[in-house]
Amino acid sequence: MGNYKIIFSAGLAAFMLVFMAGCYYDEILPEPVIVDPSQQEVSFSQDLIPIFTQSCALSGCHNGSDHPMDLRAANAYNSLKSNPDLINTASPASSELYQWLIGKGTLPMPVSGTDATIAAKVLAWITQGALNN
Repeated sequence: MGNYKIIFSAGLAAFMLVFMAGCYYDEILPEPVIVDPSQQEVSFSQDLIPIFTQSCALSGCHNGSDHPMDLRAANAYNSLKSNPDLINTASPASSELYQWLIGKGTLPMPVSGTDATIAAKVLAWITQGALNN
């Protein structure tokens, strides 16, 4: 019976070593860039349109045919401003657009996963008055 305890202990030690090694994660993820509205002006055309083009105005998403909100460059601003609940400059953090971006809407956006940097830029833009700049 003594040999079984040694074999069991050795097996358990080997399992723990493999388990612990499997938990090692060597990639350091960059910290999200949080945009402070008082520090940097966010431009709709320069900062947000590229985000919408890359993450939102895709086939099956907000491209003008599949969903009511059209986030293609030529239509994005008017589409966003047409729904008064999407952008609330009096209470930017309660804007539906921002809530979706932080994962608190009906469906988080983008559907691939929330992104703190995108959410912060959109919040800063809304805080600065949601201008078509």
